[in-house]
Amino acid sequence: MMSKRDTLAIYQSEHKTEVNYDMTKDPPVPIMDFETKTMVHRWAPGWIKKNWNADPTHPLWLPGEGYVRRPDVVIVNDPTKPPTQDNIKQVVEIKFDDDDWGILQAESYEIISGRGKLALLTPKMCSCDDPDRKKRTADLKNEELVDELEGMLDIVANKGRRGGRRPRLPKKLPNLKD
Repeated sequence: MMSKRDTLAIYQSEHKTEVNYDMTKDPPVPIMDFETKTMVHRWAPGWIKKNWNADPTHPLWLPGEGYVRRPDVVIVNDPTKPPTQDNIKQVVEIKFDDDDWGILQAESYEIISGRGKLALLTPKMCSCDDPDRKKRTADLKNEELVDELEGMLDIVANKGRRGGRRPRLPKKLPNLKD
């Protein structure tokens, strides 16, 4: 949902999902689209194959060494700029019941975000099983669809000129009655 919102905002949303970071740099550098610097590069293996050995400062690529890390969500201060350490408001890691922190994962995310900007989110923290919350969530569903539709209409009205690539509109618009 957040990556979809980022697309609708022409990659200028405050929430960036699954940004890969080159951990060999100090501070770590986000791996972004070559043309649109606020768009997350979605295929890390392709980026690694194309770019890793081209940088003489990179060590020999060894899978599993932690050279690249990918937090769940990065919240930025200025959505018109890439999620570099000086533009990060918070890094959020989402952990489910049997999901534990990986080796050096929390430490790496703290290095990405800068000190004191790492947050953990679990199902217990969000009260997902609360019946009142479920009703409020259902009520918000229509509001979210309206927001998405307004975003699509804004893109069409501005002919995609808010920067970056123009996202494709869905072939079928959501039914607002559901």
